[in-house]
Amino acid sequence: MEVTRATAALVTGAGGGIGRAITLRLAELGANLTVVDTSEAGGTETVRLIREMRKPEAARAIFVKCDVACSRQLAQAFTVHMDTFKRLDVCINNAGIAGELHFLPQLKAAEHSKGGPSLMPAEGRPWSRMIDINLKAVADGVRLAVECMEASTDLSSEAGKSKRVIVNVASAAGVIPFPGSPVYSATKAGVVMLTRSLAHLQKDRGIRVCAFCPMFIDTALTRSGGPELEKAVISLGGFIPMKTVVEGIMKLIMDDGNGGSVMQLRPRKGAFYTAFGEHAVPDLQAHHSEIAPARPKPRGTMRPASGVSSQQAMMAQTFPAQFRKVVVTQLSADFRKATSVVSVPFPPAVGQGKVLVRNVFAGVNASDINFSAGRYDSVPMQLPSDCGFESVGRIVGIGKGVPPRSGISIGSAVANFRRGGFSEYQLVHAQQVIPVPEASPAMVAMLTSGLTASIGLERAGQMGRAQTVLVTAAAGGTGQFAVQLAKLAGNTVIGTCGGEEKAALLRSLGVDRVIDYKKENVQEVLKAEFPKGVDLIYESVGGKMFEVALKSLAVKGRLIVIGMISQYATGDQKNMKLSELKGLPERLLFKSQSLVGFFLPYYDSYFRSHIAKLHQLYSKGLLKVAIDPTQFNGVERVADAIEYLHSGKSIGKVVVGFASSESSAPSLRSSL
Repeated sequence: MEVTRATAALVTGAGGGIGRAITLRLAELGANLTVVDTSEAGGTETVRLIREMRKPEAARAIFVKCDVACSRQLAQAFTVHMDTFKRLDVCINNAGIAGELHFLPQLKAAEHSKGGPSLMPAEGRPWSRMIDINLKAVADGVRLAVECMEASTDLSSEAGKSKRVIVNVASAAGVIPFPGSPVYSATKAGVVMLTRSLAHLQKDRGIRVCAFCPMFIDTALTRSGGPELEKAVISLGGFIPMKTVVEGIMKLIMDDGNGGSVMQLRPRKGAFYTAFGEHAVPDLQAHHSEIAPARPKPRGTMRPASGVSSQQAMMAQTFPAQFRKVVVTQLSADFRKATSVVSVPFPPAVGQGKVLVRNVFAGVNASDINFSAGRYDSVPMQLPSDCGFESVGRIVGIGKGVPPRSGISIGSAVANFRRGGFSEYQLVHAQQVIPVPEASPAMVAMLTSGLTASIGLERAGQMGRAQTVLVTAAAGGTGQFAVQLAKLAGNTVIGTCGGEEKAALLRSLGVDRVIDYKKENVQEVLKAEFPKGVDLIYESVGGKMFEVALKSLAVKGRLIVIGMISQYATGDQKNMKLSELKGLPERLLFKSQSLVGFFLPYYDSYFRSHIAKLHQLYSKGLLKVAIDPTQFNGVERVADAIEYLHSGKSIGKVVVGFASSESSAPSLRSSL
């Protein structure tokens, strides 16, 4: 393929070394670039060098700080790229680490403890992170790149010539053994086999995936290995100049028809494609269905409910003797003070009419501290009390008497609004779970946050077309949905936020007028630019912002109050009463305005239809879901997540993941 000014490329590990060198070469050819690196200094320096090279088009190079080992951050990097450039032509998965690992025991056998061998603790196994960066992140990068490339404009394949290419930077250690670092060699071999296994993408989807395997490259890192390493490298032919490395990668990019190929680069032999004996396992390449692994006998397996087979009652897997959850132990708006993480015995059986759900993600909401403060119940809360309003997970057990229906089966994904979402497992009445397409962060965001916006605007706000709609805290969990739904309905949308990063998100979501209250006076902007007032306001901040919103309503305007986050953490129940705002009835009466309170639980009859509506828009690419990239994993991080939400730093939906392979999946803002 030819690299032109229309080409859009994303390079990981582009803050230095190979990544920076190939990025600068692509920039010379006119490509638009997303520089991804964990080092902000390195990444911004690469962007600066690109912009110096192309001053008339300085805005066509962006930097995204990202730890590629974090699936959510990597997905967010691709999201930002697509929001900026709308297409992806070249992806170079370059980020990687090496180093001395001490993989094998350093003691002689006689020096081992009498207790026998033991597994080194995680902090002593640096190769775990090496696997995450060198292999898992590359697999994530390939998957994300394919998704973005297929969503790009002008995707085509003519006579086998692919218009999109993914280059996975591996190492010569991926094709020849490297005793000095066996785990490093294994990760790079994994990248090689991943690449070869995806050769069919060129024919099936017009996307080439290839691997680049150089020997020792002349960089500051390799030169710092000491005289012994340098002597060994010289014996093998010496360090390879960076210019030669760039030429090799560019050959992979330009050379149409090399899908699934592996290029080696050696100092004495130069660049060459590697010939392997077997190209694919017979019969399996054409059939991509997954083969279920043999299941081990469960330990601590639950007893199925009477009359229910174990196959129906539970997923064949190992269940823990106990599981953890967050409970409210005392009433306080300080969630950390009010709650404790406790371990409870695993239920011995699934009850009549119930399902057992293994929670994968739980949503964090501003109102979680209202619950911990006891503000929602007219009678005192029974302590200790489960908490957490929303979660998504998978069914792992089904009790007797649960009628067969679509979406209720072992392994199916479900949403749950029952109290107790901050728990690794939940027993819930089958009628109270809602089948959903996936157990993902995006799905969690569509629950309380998405439903509040969708149902609130439709039912309480009676939103029409060609109106002016104001959304406060628009870059938050529910605000992001409100601005998009209002825009999709054909309205002029105004969104308030605090900070440039949040403002950038709102602009990417199509908001017509973004008001950053840290830079502009919201009331003055509304008065000057919208002198006739605002037809519909979706308000969640409270306090002074509520006063500004009320003053900005147009004649016959409607104001939906869905919350008042600014008041939750700073006072008691009394400061939540809107009746204490002086002159409120007179203001509403004078202009025939409507002030509507919206509390989601009263609209539960609309949940299923609106979840389906939101996911349909999301699946079609008409709705984006912003997930805050900050990771909170495990029930012990729930309090941290809630404090982070109330700090005002969050962007999009804040989500807590529980121990599961799914909880490392992207987000998103992976779904943007």
